[in-house]
Amino acid sequence: MTSFLDNDVWRRLGWSLVLSILGPVLLGGPGQGAWAQAVEDTSQTRPTEVEPAAPDSLPTEDLTSSLQAPADTEDVDRAYVNADSLSTRQRGGERIQEMFGDVFVRQDTTRVRSQYALRYLNRDEILFADDVVIYERGDTLRADTVRYDRATEVGRARGHVRLTNGGVRVRSERATYHASEKRSVFPDSVTLVDSSRVLRARFGTYWSDEERAEFGGGVRLTEPGTELLSDSLTYYRDQDRSIARGDVFIDRQGGENARADTTNRTYLFGDRVDNREARRYSRVEGDARLVRVRMDSTGAPTDTLVVTARRLEAFRTDTHRRLVAVSDVRIWQPDLAAVADSAVYDRVVAATPDSALDQDVPIDTTRPAPDSLTIAEDRTAPDAETPPPQPPRSDSLDAGSETRSDSTAGRARPPSDTTTRPTPTDPTPAPDSIERPRSRSAPGGSPRQWNTPTAASDSALPLEETRLFRSPVTWFEDSQVWGDSIRVRSRSRSIDTVFVRGAAFAARRDSVLDRIQQLKAPHIVAYFDVGSLRRIRARPNARAIRFLAAENDSLNGAARTSGDRIELRFDEGRVKRISVVGGTQTTYYRKNENIPD
Repeated sequence: MTSFLDNDVWRRLGWSLVLSILGPVLLGGPGQGAWAQAVEDTSQTRPTEVEPAAPDSLPTEDLTSSLQAPADTEDVDRAYVNADSLSTRQRGGERIQEMFGDVFVRQDTTRVRSQYALRYLNRDEILFADDVVIYERGDTLRADTVRYDRATEVGRARGHVRLTNGGVRVRSERATYHASEKRSVFPDSVTLVDSSRVLRARFGTYWSDEERAEFGGGVRLTEPGTELLSDSLTYYRDQDRSIARGDVFIDRQGGENARADTTNRTYLFGDRVDNREARRYSRVEGDARLVRVRMDSTGAPTDTLVVTARRLEAFRTDTHRRLVAVSDVRIWQPDLAAVADSAVYDRVVAATPDSALDQDVPIDTTRPAPDSLTIAEDRTAPDAETPPPQPPRSDSLDAGSETRSDSTAGRARPPSDTTTRPTPTDPTPAPDSIERPRSRSAPGGSPRQWNTPTAASDSALPLEETRLFRSPVTWFEDSQVWGDSIRVRSRSRSIDTVFVRGAAFAARRDSVLDRIQQLKAPHIVAYFDVGSLRRIRARPNARAIRFLAAENDSLNGAARTSGDRIELRFDEGRVKRISVVGGTQTTYYRKNENIPD
């Protein structure tokens, strides 16, 4: 009896021990909604929404006690994983964990969702597939698949990659996302969309926190009315600024106050273009070239402007458009050509309010106007601001102001009896500077200034002015003019007035006599009517060499004339009348051997 009882007791104790060991295992298989940690294989059910602890910390005595994860002492941040179901198995000698349905992974500030995930337990790596979404402090990245490395916090996305951050959307087929830096690298064709601005390239990188994009390889930037092509481009979204480099080409369509049957196109070329849309400012460097073409409804050009220089700067306001050209400037229009060291081109596109007509019009409200005393080249950082130029110069040639000279200080003057162009003897200053001329009559050498042009009414539009500095030369019709500085004013796209200051010299070819009529004075003003030269006035201390024609249009001598003021009037391109006022002296040359060239 005792033996039987003993055997029965031992049997009962044995079954109790087996059940106590196997019971939790048999009752705790995979179920709906599973949690896991990215440290060891901790697959188990999640009936109470309690995050499981690592296997080596599971209690061995009280199975009803709560499961608390120990402090994470690993270098890799702990990741929490949630899925509808999961399973763990061995494949190729590597432990992997498959997660199905509503997969969610959180590590630090990074969250990832998908419908399927494959977790490599030995590599701290997770492969997400099917509707993958990464959330990282304002960034949202979607892709077909993402391979995420927990140690480096880098995700490699493939297939229909979409990155959004605020109003920015970036599309590509591949991307490498650095979660800690919020930096996205797109090695394949990439497109960035920011409102109406679209940026395309063969590859690129976007920094979400800095709102900066670096794109390269066949870059194309399009926005309403403008298209830009370049080798590479940096886009600063918060500054509304883009810097393009390498074979830059810009095509701008349309224009201000353009009639319905007119198409305006502006083309810009250069090695580097800095465009700051918020400041309405653009800067082109390195073999800079601007071509502006106006075409009628048939596509035929009606007006063309070409400007080349080492650097071009463009400013825009509601009433004005300004182009500053620096170093080796070349300008060409159908009725005008010019060369100079520096130039400023202003175009008035709207009438100036009456309250501002007698005031200086600021072209750029963030710094003084650039047609002033000095525009120095920034020689430090390529993105540095241009040193602030000085206020614009005024321009009236009335009797009270014409006695002031606009010649550059230190410039050699020609002898009084010569009409040849003076040769500079002082060292040549920096090629990209516009230096102010000193007035000989103003106290302290204060500068004369050209005023910014304004229009009192729309009937005066379009109004254009070109100001040339440092040994400029201009050509119009059959005339050539040079001086210390030149201003050309145009109305209705035809030359209206040409002002020349300081060592002014004008030469005009007489097509009948095949001789060069010459005029010299400190100041020269030429007046035009519908683009045709009508009158030239030179003062003070004016000198002229003119060739005389006989009735049969043959050469009949020459006259050298000087006076306080000389005026020449033209009719159909030929001199019809000459007026000399004050201190007149004239020398005639009748013999051919005495006639000057």
